[in-house]
Amino acid sequence: MLSRSSVGSGPCFLGVNAFHRRPLAAVVLLGSFLSAFAQIIPQKPPVRRAPGGETLYSIEGQVVAQHDRSPLRQVRVTLTDFKGAGLATSVTDDEGIFVFYDVAPGTYVLTFSHTGYAEQSERVDMSAGPLRGLRIVLSNSQRAQNAPSGRMVPVWALKIPREAQKAYSQGVRELRKREKRKSIRYFEAAIQLYPQYATAFSALGAAHLGMGETNEAATAFENALKIDENLPDACMGLGALYNAQQRHGDAEKLLLRARLLKPDDWRVHYELGETYRAAEDWAKAEESLRQARNLHEDLPRLHLLLINVLALQNKHNETLTAMENFLRLFPQNSFAQQVRQKRDLLKRHLQKEPALEQVTKP
Repeated sequence: MLSRSSVGSGPCFLGVNAFHRRPLAAVVLLGSFLSAFAQIIPQKPPVRRAPGGETLYSIEGQVVAQHDRSPLRQVRVTLTDFKGAGLATSVTDDEGIFVFYDVAPGTYVLTFSHTGYAEQSERVDMSAGPLRGLRIVLSNSQRAQNAPSGRMVPVWALKIPREAQKAYSQGVRELRKREKRKSIRYFEAAIQLYPQYATAFSALGAAHLGMGETNEAATAFENALKIDENLPDACMGLGALYNAQQRHGDAEKLLLRARLLKPDDWRVHYELGETYRAAEDWAKAEESLRQARNLHEDLPRLHLLLINVLALQNKHNETLTAMENFLRLFPQNSFAQQVRQKRDLLKRHLQKEPALEQVTKP
């Protein structure tokens, strides 16, 4: 888990005295939840454990056609390691869904093949947990004649020595157990065995960041990106770190690259929401937070941020809906009572001024 103790000043509850300056936004903005942790965290809990105790995960996604985004059935999906060894094969169902179960932590390549479409390969990193919600878009082979297929496997990833891979995998296990200091030793050992091990540098950055060692974390993420500038987790990690340091312009550049590489990862949309919220670009913040919520609705802070961003745009009905969603999902959360109070207050103001919603709409 990449965490930080604070996430910048951000919007806060302005109080009734600010009512005349910003009528309803001031009333419904939520309070000091912004001091809560914001982090890049695994998307879902582990699926199961192998007999030897190693955690196993699943990979789940959907394949659609580029021209109309319709699901593609009978797509052959092959899972291989970076040495090119085939590990498993799946075929998409009528909804274009494919699933691989019991996949050990590591980095793999998914290859998608279907008659009439260009073959495509995608790299996936299973070091942080299971992958769900992947969306793969296949191009018609005629349209894609002059376009490159999927991203190529980087050269560094083809040459990882077995001992370095073992050290890295052990580091991932220690990091998952929150044994950050132990994991650092394993990641450093993997890097010593193979200095071009970009994912080990990225994981090392995550461990240092979890220890609050921001300088070391930044160096590790930067080293990862020097080896592979298209390493999504390193882009996200360094972007999250820059957000914490209020370097939002630098964070945006990295996070936009991460979004291009992993458009279906809720974490990058969430961090972009943090970036745009800090810049007071409410429309972009709303868009990013909505995308994050659609992919992963289990983070209370995400909903709280969205409530504030909607309130600041005077989108009163949407603010009420977001509040109701929060209370439905997190009725026992420490901020639930505050959300209820603000919801009821907003309802009363809208009832007293029924024309207000029409006036504030563009």
